[in-house]
Amino acid sequence: MLLFTFLVSEKLQDVIGMILILCIGILHGANDLKIIQKFGKTKPKKTFAYFVLYIGVVFFGGLLFYSYPQAALPLFVLVSAFHFGEQHWETRSPTILYRSFFFLLYGIFIFSLLFYIQAETSAQIIEQIVGIAVPTEVWIYSTALSGLTVLLLLILSKLNRKFIVWELVHSGLLFLVFFKGTLILAFATYFVFWHSLPSLRSQIQYLYDSNTREAWIQYIKSGLLYWLLALTSLVIAYQFIDLSKTYFLSLFFIFLAAITFPHALVMELMFRKKE
Repeated sequence: MLLFTFLVSEKLQDVIGMILILCIGILHGANDLKIIQKFGKTKPKKTFAYFVLYIGVVFFGGLLFYSYPQAALPLFVLVSAFHFGEQHWETRSPTILYRSFFFLLYGIFIFSLLFYIQAETSAQIIEQIVGIAVPTEVWIYSTALSGLTVLLLLILSKLNRKFIVWELVHSGLLFLVFFKGTLILAFATYFVFWHSLPSLRSQIQYLYDSNTREAWIQYIKSGLLYWLLALTSLVIAYQFIDLSKTYFLSLFFIFLAAITFPHALVMELMFRKKE
């Protein structure tokens, strides 16, 4: 992916990034209802009720962005930060100190690093959503503080040094991709390869007790309806809301935020059930 950023135009990078997010990123949240069903072996009537509630939370998230964007955006970043950190670390090291706090800090580090490196585009999108210009210095301090605290907690947790070095290498690779790619491709790289694919493996293992090819096919078939519904909602919003092309990225990230709220909750419950 890093070599890819050197070879193609920024426009093509954005297209590839969008395809990755829409095809794999959204797919990784397409079977949340099936996961809920497994929690309590839910009956069909309750399943429908959960479906309505789930969709309701999605619309509530979108409405929150429309009505109170200054509150919705920080909430989305915090929820997503915890969700990213939980997925990355939940099964990698059960001995980390202050686990929930660590998950949140790691996710904040990823977001801050992305917003700092892609400062100009990020600032435009944030200002379009909340009407506030966030200085680049905020992301510099946030990246440094969260990154150093994550490293300190890893050291205090007495993890294997090779493991810590490997995570530092990962962070270095992310830095290079964030630096060379466009905002969309940079986000897509982390969202798909560092988050969505590992999440898919965790979900498939939880649902089918295996990670075979057949289990993956079954997962995709099961989530196809929700995946199509999510894509259709985005297309409808783009067609009927009066938005210039410069505002499409803002709409796109609001759309991701709206579907992230219920998904993050379901994943948190899934990890608790697995413990």
